[in-house]
Amino acid sequence: ALTKQVILLHITILSAADNFERRMAIRRTYMPVLEAVQLPLGEEGLDIGTIKVQFVCGQSKNERINHLVQKEAAVRGDIWQLPEAENYDRLPQRVVAALSLAVESG
Repeated sequence: ALTKQVILLHITILSAADNFERRMAIRRTYMPVLEAVQLPLGEEGLDIGTIKVQFVCGQSKNERINHLVQKEAAVRGDIWQLPEAENYDRLPQRVVAALSLAVESG
Protein backbone atom coordinates (compact mmCIF):
# COMPACT_ATOMS: atom_id res chain seq x y z
CA ALA A 1 0.00 0.00 0.00
CA LEU A 2 1.16 3.52 -0.76
CA THR A 3 1.71 6.02 2.02
CA LYS A 4 -0.63 9.01 1.83
CA GLN A 5 -0.18 12.35 3.60
CA VAL A 6 -3.27 13.69 5.34
CA ILE A 7 -3.48 17.22 6.74
CA LEU A 8 -4.54 16.82 10.37
CA LEU A 9 -4.24 20.47 11.30
CA HIS A 10 -4.30 23.54 9.10
CA ILE A 11 -2.95 26.68 10.78
CA THR A 12 -3.92 29.92 9.06
CA ILE A 13 -2.07 33.08 10.05
CA LEU A 14 -3.70 36.39 9.13
CA SER A 15 -0.91 38.71 8.07
CA ALA A 16 -0.85 42.27 6.79
CA ALA A 17 0.58 42.38 3.29
CA ASP A 18 3.54 44.53 4.39
CA ASN A 19 4.57 42.22 7.29
CA PHE A 20 7.37 40.55 5.31
CA GLU A 21 9.76 40.38 8.27
CA ARG A 22 7.18 38.82 10.59
CA ARG A 23 6.32 36.11 8.05
CA MET A 24 10.03 35.35 7.65
CA ALA A 25 10.45 35.14 11.44
CA ILE A 26 7.63 32.58 11.61
CA ARG A 27 9.20 30.61 8.74
CA ARG A 28 12.53 30.55 10.56
CA THR A 29 11.20 29.65 14.02
CA TYR A 30 8.13 27.52 14.66
CA MET A 31 6.86 26.85 11.14
CA PRO A 32 9.56 24.25 10.29
CA VAL A 33 8.91 22.46 13.59
CA LEU A 34 5.17 22.26 12.93
CA GLU A 35 5.55 21.16 9.32
CA ALA A 36 8.03 18.44 10.33
CA VAL A 37 5.36 16.66 12.40
CA GLN A 38 4.47 13.30 10.90
CA LEU A 39 2.03 11.13 12.80
CA PRO A 40 1.27 7.57 11.69
CA LEU A 41 -2.43 7.09 10.95
CA GLY A 42 -4.68 4.14 10.28
CA GLU A 43 -4.56 0.65 11.64
CA GLU A 44 -1.27 -0.15 9.97
CA GLY A 45 0.17 3.36 10.31
CA LEU A 46 0.61 3.68 6.57
CA ASP A 47 -0.87 7.14 6.24
CA ILE A 48 0.97 10.16 7.61
CA GLY A 49 -0.77 13.03 9.42
CA THR A 50 0.80 16.45 8.86
CA ILE A 51 0.37 20.09 9.87
CA LYS A 52 0.09 22.78 7.20
CA VAL A 53 0.81 26.45 7.93
CA GLN A 54 -0.53 29.13 5.58
CA PHE A 55 -0.52 32.94 5.62
CA VAL A 56 -3.53 34.96 4.44
CA CYS A 57 -3.18 38.58 3.34
CA GLY A 58 -5.55 41.11 1.88
CA GLN A 59 -4.73 43.66 -0.79
CA SER A 60 -2.56 46.60 0.21
CA LYS A 61 -3.32 50.12 -1.00
CA ASN A 62 0.28 50.13 -2.22
CA GLU A 63 0.62 48.25 -5.53
CA ARG A 64 4.36 47.74 -4.95
CA ILE A 65 3.57 45.85 -1.72
CA ASN A 66 0.99 43.70 -3.56
CA HIS A 67 3.56 42.87 -6.23
CA LEU A 68 6.12 41.88 -3.56
CA VAL A 69 3.53 39.66 -1.83
CA GLN A 70 2.76 37.96 -5.15
CA LYS A 71 6.48 37.31 -5.68
CA GLU A 72 6.81 36.01 -2.10
CA ALA A 73 3.80 33.72 -2.65
CA ALA A 74 5.30 32.36 -5.88
CA VAL A 75 8.63 31.62 -4.17
CA ARG A 76 7.33 30.37 -0.81
CA GLY A 77 4.01 28.81 -1.78
CA ASP A 78 2.53 29.52 1.64
CA ILE A 79 0.55 32.75 1.09
CA TRP A 80 -2.98 33.30 -0.09
CA GLN A 81 -3.60 36.92 -1.02
CA LEU A 82 -7.30 37.68 -0.97
CA PRO A 83 -8.73 40.05 -3.60
CA GLU A 84 -10.21 42.43 -1.03
CA ALA A 85 -8.53 45.37 0.69
CA GLU A 86 -6.96 44.88 4.10
CA ASN A 87 -8.90 46.51 6.89
CA TYR A 88 -10.06 45.51 10.35
CA ASP A 89 -13.71 46.13 9.50
CA ARG A 90 -13.49 43.25 7.00
CA LEU A 91 -11.70 40.86 9.37
CA PRO A 92 -14.67 38.45 9.73
CA GLN A 93 -14.89 38.13 5.94
CA ARG A 94 -11.14 37.47 5.76
CA VAL A 95 -11.47 34.70 8.36
CA VAL A 96 -14.34 33.07 6.45
CA ALA A 97 -12.37 33.33 3.18
CA ALA A 98 -9.31 31.79 4.85
CA LEU A 99 -11.36 28.89 6.20
CA SER A 100 -12.91 28.32 2.76
CA LEU A 101 -9.47 28.28 1.14
CA ALA A 102 -8.20 25.80 3.75
CA VAL A 103 -11.13 23.46 3.09
CA GLU A 104 -10.67 23.72 -0.69
CA SER A 105 -6.94 23.02 -0.49
CA GLY A 106 -7.48 19.81 1.46
